[in-house]
Amino acid sequence: MAQPGDTVMIAPGRYGPFNGMAKGTKTRPIVYRAEKKWGAVIDLGTSGLSKRAAVLAESEIGTVAAVHAKANTVLQGLSFENGGPGWGGGIAPDEPGVTATDCRFRNIGLGVGLNKEHQDCDTCHLIRCVFEDMYTGAVWSHAITGPQNPCNTNAGATATECEQTARWNLDMRVQDHRMIDCIIRRANISNISPCMAMGALKYLFTKDMVIDGLVSYDNNGTGFWMDWDSWNFVIKNCTFFGNHAGAHPQDGNCWWAGVGCWSEGNDFGAWLNNVSYGNGAGGFGILETGFANIDDYDYNDHPDGGQVRFEGNVIVDNPRGIEFRFCLRTPSNHSGGPVIMKNNVFKGWTTKAWDFGDPFTQNDVTVADAGWVIEGNIYDNSKNADILAEWTHSPCTVEGGYGYGGAKHCDISIQNRTACATIEQMRDLLDIEHEGSTESY
Repeated sequence: MAQPGDTVMIAPGRYGPFNGMAKGTKTRPIVYRAEKKWGAVIDLGTSGLSKRAAVLAESEIGTVAAVHAKANTVLQGLSFENGGPGWGGGIAPDEPGVTATDCRFRNIGLGVGLNKEHQDCDTCHLIRCVFEDMYTGAVWSHAITGPQNPCNTNAGATATECEQTARWNLDMRVQDHRMIDCIIRRANISNISPCMAMGALKYLFTKDMVIDGLVSYDNNGTGFWMDWDSWNFVIKNCTFFGNHAGAHPQDGNCWWAGVGCWSEGNDFGAWLNNVSYGNGAGGFGILETGFANIDDYDYNDHPDGGQVRFEGNVIVDNPRGIEFRFCLRTPSNHSGGPVIMKNNVFKGWTTKAWDFGDPFTQNDVTVADAGWVIEGNIYDNSKNADILAEWTHSPCTVEGGYGYGGAKHCDISIQNRTACATIEQMRDLLDIEHEGSTESY
């Protein structure tokens, strides 16, 4: 049995799924290293996937995997292959401190499953890994709590009740996840609904996540989908291109899901120095994101408030550069906080460089009233679109029984739009972009 600090060398060949890994320590991890990069193949089709337990509940999505990794272990240079359709995956970190370095995942269902309902999977780091031809996606995460909407303050839920859910209790979320210098390409080849369920990957319920240097392209669905309740995230130095979506048997035409990067229903965070180009529908979607510190609860509050920072990014040749969507959803603080959008480049859009999608709910008449900062951006209207950008607001109310049982929503029949065809109109009508410019890039 390997001991903390040991390195286990794995000879080239094909191996079946395995359990029984030893545990390392934080200072002395156990390393399982392929003698030749990708020469040691974990073949998911040889003897079936291993189960975390003898009886596997239907709900344990993402925990059926080839390797159930233990605490403070490193998997290096392995190739996970031949899994076929489904949610069965390559690695399920059962304990904290699992790192995969220089690994490859291809032709399998799911690359890495992080399901905190059934795993203590904090501090999982993926470094220089390649995910390709994935039937599902590269990564999927979820918290201890099950339902997405367990706490509805609009319907009278109390703070005590809310504190028992991952929406309020950060310890119940997947924490300290890292994806560094990885590649995702041709994910979701099973066409799991890009509208509703999957793209290149899907993260739910995370805390302190960092994505740095990811290249995600040619995926069926969005190139990066952070879907609900990620707190304090950073996405930086990444490239998203050529992501697309089309027809789905149940959900119809999902073309609008072909976006470089989506954030939906998350607390606060930052996009810094990323590039998104040539995607089917848009460069970025910032949807119901940045809502911390806007209610009466002591809810995951942070000195920076609910700000969303979007700075230094380059968005080129997408039909729409950024879609903002602040649909006020349950609980009441799932709306959208102020966006700090500075020093970005928009080029080659065919509709608008940025605007609000439908159903939108920007409830403030002016950018300043909403607490936004939009300054120093470059607009290269190389495709001669009619509009540079558009600010939208509409009146919002609380109505019982609207989808979420008492959630706020806006009267979408009243669409107060301020479209700006020139940088001068942005300055005159919205009092923004006094440091911005229209120029070739």
